[in-house]
Amino acid sequence: MYKVEDAFGRTVISRNVVPGKKVELKALERGYYIIRQGKLSRSFAVIRTLPETERNPESSFCLDVAAGMIGSVYQYDPANLGNGLRFFADLTRLSGAAMARERIGMTVLDNEGNLRADNRAVIAIRNLEERKIPACVTYHKAPAAHSVDGVTPNDLGFVYNFAKEVSRQLPGVAIWEFWNEQDTPKHWPGSAWDFASFCKAASLGHKAGNSACRVTAGNLAKIKATNAEHIFFNTAARSGLAYYTDFNSVHSYRNPFFYTESMKRWRDLGRNWGYGDMAVLVSESGSSADSRQSGTVPTGYRNCLDHSPEVEMLVAEFIPKAQIAMRQAGAIRHFHFVLPPCNERNGRKPFGLIRYDFTAKPGFVVFNVLCNELGRAKLEGKVRLAEDVEAYVFRQPDDTQTLVFWRPTWVDREAINSGYEQKARGDYPAVSFRMVSRNGGRLVNAFGTPEPFKRENGFMELSAERFPKYLHGLSGIEVDVPAEKPGKSGRLSFDGDLSIVTRLVPGKGTNISERSRLLLVEPEHCRVKIQIANFDDKTKTGYLKHGGRLTGLPEKIVLNPWEILDFHAEVVSAKAFDLLTITGAFEGREITPLEVPLVSIPRLKENMKPLAMKPEFWNRNCAGGADSLAISWDESEKALRFDVHIPERVKDLWVYPELLLDQFAEAQIGCRGVLFDIKTVFPAETGKPIWNFVMLDTRPTEAGTLNVTYTQSDGDWKTNFAPLTGREHCRPYKIRIGMNPQCRTFTFYLRNIGLVY
Repeated sequence: MYKVEDAFGRTVISRNVVPGKKVELKALERGYYIIRQGKLSRSFAVIRTLPETERNPESSFCLDVAAGMIGSVYQYDPANLGNGLRFFADLTRLSGAAMARERIGMTVLDNEGNLRADNRAVIAIRNLEERKIPACVTYHKAPAAHSVDGVTPNDLGFVYNFAKEVSRQLPGVAIWEFWNEQDTPKHWPGSAWDFASFCKAASLGHKAGNSACRVTAGNLAKIKATNAEHIFFNTAARSGLAYYTDFNSVHSYRNPFFYTESMKRWRDLGRNWGYGDMAVLVSESGSSADSRQSGTVPTGYRNCLDHSPEVEMLVAEFIPKAQIAMRQAGAIRHFHFVLPPCNERNGRKPFGLIRYDFTAKPGFVVFNVLCNELGRAKLEGKVRLAEDVEAYVFRQPDDTQTLVFWRPTWVDREAINSGYEQKARGDYPAVSFRMVSRNGGRLVNAFGTPEPFKRENGFMELSAERFPKYLHGLSGIEVDVPAEKPGKSGRLSFDGDLSIVTRLVPGKGTNISERSRLLLVEPEHCRVKIQIANFDDKTKTGYLKHGGRLTGLPEKIVLNPWEILDFHAEVVSAKAFDLLTITGAFEGREITPLEVPLVSIPRLKENMKPLAMKPEFWNRNCAGGADSLAISWDESEKALRFDVHIPERVKDLWVYPELLLDQFAEAQIGCRGVLFDIKTVFPAETGKPIWNFVMLDTRPTEAGTLNVTYTQSDGDWKTNFAPLTGREHCRPYKIRIGMNPQCRTFTFYLRNIGLVY
C-alpha cells in the first residue's frame, strides 16, 4: 500500500503496490506532496512554469541564489561543477523570480582585464543572462595586492577599473551592490569615509562599463533603534553618496509585523542625509521564525543539520507573508535568502529552498505560486475583513482584483530561540468570514492547489488559515490602508563634477575608532595622506578647501586624465570633537565633499574623569565562567592585566570583563563616552578576534546596551574612544570592554580608563 498526501497531510491517493511494477500517479493539481510506503517517504512538487509572456522583470518577488558562492552546489555533480550551476540557474527560472542575486570575487579579471571564463561566479551570472533573468550582484573582498587588511581596498584606480570591466563584460547585471554589509567590521574593517570614497569610484566605473546598470552603496545589515545610532551610514552618507547611488539597500531578518516600522526607519535614515525619496532595495531577507539553531536533521553533508518537516513548513508560511508585507511597506525589490542549501553557526542554522539531496522544500513551491498568482499584479493595499484576518488586494493586468488573505500566527510577529516543533504543531484555528460576492471565481491555496468555497445569498463564505490563499476575479474592493509607494530609483542630481574623487588615508599618530567612523588624532598635529583622482578623459585644474583643518596642501592642483595624486598634510584641530570637510572645485565646478569626524585625544583627556584602576572593582565576565578569567595589577605595564583561559568544553568564545559604575561619583548624566588604552598579546598563530566591543549600559535602561566596536591592539598600546552616541542624556552605569577571540588562552591589558564630559 502506498499513499500520497498533500502539504497539509490530507490523503489524495491511496493504492496497493503491485510488486515489480512501476507506480504511475494520476495527474495531480499544483501542490507540494509526500508519497509514503510503510516507513519510506519522499516529497515532490507539481508547479507551473511562468511563460515568458507572463514574466514581470519589475516584480518585487526576487531570490538570492548565490550559486557562485555556496559550496553545496558542487555536490550536485562533484565531477562537473557546471552541471550544478546550470541546475540552480534552471531552478531560478522555474521559481518565477523576477531577479536573482549573486556574488562575485574581485579576482575574476585576468592580467589583461578579461573575465576568467572558468570562474564559478562568472558562469553562474552568465547562466542567468542566458535564461533572461536579470541579476543583482555584490562583492566584498579586495585581493591582497590591492588591500592592506585583506578585505578593504586601498587603490581607487583598481576599484574603478574592476567595476568598469565587470559591468562591461556582464551586461546582464542590472544592479551592482558595491560591497556587502559594510556596516559590520568583518566585511569592512576600514573607515566609513573611506567606504564613501571607494563607493564613488566603483559607481563611476560601473556606469562607465554599462550606463544602463544601477548601483547601490552596499547594503546595511544593522539598523539600530534610532537613526542616530547608525553611525557608519550617517558618516559615509555625509560625503555625498546620494549622488552616486540609485537605491538604498538593506538586509532584513525580522518578521513581517515589523516591516512597516523598519521601512520607515530605513527611508528616514536616507532622508536625513539627502537621499530624498529614494527607493529601498531589500537585497537579503530571511525568517527569524526558525531562529539561529533550528537544524535537527542530519544531512550527510559535513556537519550541516537541516530543518524537520514541521519547521520547513514554518519557513514556507513565512515566505509569501514576508514578500507581500514588505511590498506593502514600500520595498522596490525583496530577495529571499537563499535558494541552494547552506548552513551557518557551525551547521546548526539551515538556509535554502532546496535540500542537500536536491529535492524541493515546501518554501520553493510557495514562492513559485506567489510569482504565478501575483507576479504581474500591482498591490493596492491592505483591507480589513475580520478580526484575526490579514488581507491584501492586488490589481491584475486584466483589471480584476485578487484578494490574498491568511490568519496571522506567531510567524508573522515573533522570533523565538526554542520550541520550533511545538510552535509548528500549534493550534491555529481557522477564522471563518464572509464578504459580498464580487464575481470571484478561483481560489487557490499557498501551494497552488484549487480549493472550493461556498456562495450563499450574495456572499462568499471563506476561511482564513495560517497559509495565504489567493482569491481571483474580484472587483470593487476598496482598500483601508493603501500600499506605500516604493519611492524613486535613480541618483540625486548634482550640478558639479562627479568624476573628481577625494580620499583621506590616516597616517602615524591617528587611529580609526568607534564603528569605523571617527579619526582619533593622538598628538597635537598628525600627518595624513590626501588622495585625489580624476576619473575622466580631460585634464582638470582646481583646488581643495578644508576649513583650515589641514596644512601642506598646494593652492593649485592639475589633474591629468585618469590621474590619481597623493598629497601629505597635517591635521590641525583645537577642538575635542571636530569635523574635517574636504571640498573644492575643478574647472569652476564644485566636487562632492569628503567628511571625516575628528576626535583629539589630548583635548578629550582635558575633559576626562579617570576611573580607579583596581582589579577588585571588575567582574570576571567570561565564557566558561569566572574561573576562566584572572584580573590583576601589572606594575611593569602600569595597567590592569586580564589573563584568559577558556576551557575546551566551551564552544562560543568571548571575554567581556565588567565594571559597574554606581560606585564611582564620576559617572554622571552628560557623559560623552569612554576613553581607554588597550594592549593585547595573542599567540603567534592566532588571528585577530572576530569582534571587539565596548558595551555601554545607561540609565534609564529602556534604550538597551550600546555596542561600540573599537580598534584592536597589534601587541602595542592602542588608544580608543567609545562615545555614548544618542545617550548623552543618560547616566552610564556599566562598562564591558572585551572581545570574541579566536584562541582560548591569551592576555590583554587596560589602562587610562576614563569618562569624557
